[in-house]
Order: sequence, then structure tokens, then C-alpha cells
Amino acid sequence: MRAVGAIAAKCAGLLAALALASHAVAQRTDTLLLNGRFVTLDPATPRAEALAVRDGRIVALGRSAQLRRLAGAGTRVIDLRGRTVIPGLIDSHIHAIRAGLTYSVLGLR
Repeated sequence: MRAVGAIAAKCAGLLAALALASHAVAQRTDTLLLNGRFVTLDPATPRAEALAVRDGRIVALGRSAQLRRLAGAGTRVIDLRGRTVIPGLIDSHIHAIRAGLTYSVLGLR
């Protein structure tokens, strides 16, 4: 009788896991970046070729064929055509007043 109870418990756990998995698959991504070369800085997975974004967060990283399945009717799909993507913040700006003072002190007019 214990064996039957254990099997029933395992089946219930499996059904719960399948329900959660189907819910995750049902949620489509907002943006897919495909056919790229992603540098992850993660030693376990140093490179990937596709990335999925939902609600402004990265939700999946992997192969383009796998992640393409997450696209829905409203998903923005971007083909990177082999371009490299690296993590980071790119901030381009100048300090105009400091630059002006520096140039005036140096006599660069």
C-alpha cells in the first residue's frame, strides 16, 4: 500500500511541475534578439546566440532555434546577424564647463 501512495505522490508532483511549465511557456516574450554572439561573463555559460526579454527583464538565454518558440504575435524579433552583444552600461556625455575651462587655461583658442 505504501508503494501506491508513493507513486500517487510522484504523479501529483509531476502534474504540478507540468502545469507550471506550461504556464511559463504560455507567457510570450516582448523582445527576442536572435542570431547574435552574447558574451555572458558566466563561466558555466560563457556564450549564447539568443536572448528573450519580458517586462524589461531577461527571461531566457540560449540558442536561436529554442528561443524562437517563445515569440508571440506581438513579439519584436531582432536579427543581430552575428553581431556581438556584451554586458555593460554605455554612457556618452561631456562636461562642457570643465572642458571650456581646460581649453581656456591651455590657450587653445
